[in-house]
Amino acid sequence: MTTDRLRQDLNTAGFLFETLCLRDLAVFADSSGASVYHYRDESGLEADAIISHPDGRWAAVEVRLGYEPGVHGSGQANA
Repeated sequence: MTTDRLRQDLNTAGFLFETLCLRDLAVFADSSGASVYHYRDESGLEADAIISHPDGRWAAVEVRLGYEPGVHGSGQANA
């Protein structure tokens, strides 16, 4: 797989990017005693990663290679 082919196949590039991000999240989470899980419920809602700390704190993470209008939280923090 070359850089030029990845530029032409953004779907594959996105999957590779997500995999690398999840690997890095797992490494950082492990160093602080946390775990990383994938989440999908029966209605189809999903998060690419749930970082769960032993003290009960958690964070949901959605990995995106680019901006997609209409994706909640894409490129902005939600209050």
